[in-house]
Amino acid sequence: MILTLAAVAAVVAGWLLFFVRPESARYRATQRVANSASVLHLGMRVTYDSGPIASEEYRMADDNGRSTSTYRITGTNGKMYTITTPPVQTFTVPFFFERIVADGIWKITDRPPRGDKNAHYTLYVSQTVQNQHGSRTITFTDPHYWATTAGRQYEIHLDKNKPTPSLVHLSGTSLADKRYETLVADFRGFGTPGFRAKVADVQAAVRAHR
Repeated sequence: MILTLAAVAAVVAGWLLFFVRPESARYRATQRVANSASVLHLGMRVTYDSGPIASEEYRMADDNGRSTSTYRITGTNGKMYTITTPPVQTFTVPFFFERIVADGIWKITDRPPRGDKNAHYTLYVSQTVQNQHGSRTITFTDPHYWATTAGRQYEIHLDKNKPTPSLVHLSGTSLADKRYETLVADFRGFGTPGFRAKVADVQAAVRAHR
């Protein structure tokens, strides 16, 4: 009888550990988003100097849990394709907002043209909460360059006792910042599998000049 009760207790404990806790965490995350009512506007626009694509843009908006999203691509031949999800009561955009905030959307800054300069990226985010408003717009080229190469930044501090600093031993700070590439990947990965499949279809159509 004692062994039977111990076995039942172990099963219950395992169920609580592997099922109840994750579900509870998901519930708390949903409640956190639901209780932080706000109006959100997010987006990424990419323009190209050459190639079949002239521009493409991801736009997301949410008004207190009512979300919509749009992808638009324009070819150099003038053709434009637009994919829009109708407004629906969901936390898709607020959850995406939390993700890009965690990935540094409020912390990155404009960067000068470097690396592959054919594509020009503009990320923007806007949030209004209880009459408080904040927004950012960031521009840069080649997110992979800024994530991996970028070079180093040096600062020279002169000492009155050593007016000529040693440049041989000068150290610097790397300017590489993976957040640029991560945020671009976030926007390109946004949406349901169906939404992303339609995006891929129109991208292929523009590249094929159809």
